[in-house]
Amino acid sequence: TFREPVSDYQVVREKAASQRRDVERALTRFMAKTGETQSLFKDDISAFPC
Repeated sequence: TFREPVSDYQVVREKAASQRRDVERALTRFMAKTGETQSLFKDDISAFPC
């Protein structure tokens, strides 16, 4: 029961790509939640709570 190395390589590539997507998504969400926001309309205080 010998598996071909090409299929193993493909599985590793797919896992790495999936992991990279998950990390990128998590970092994007983290930055969106913790990053500073900039107000487009500084005069309108009620537009977004600071």
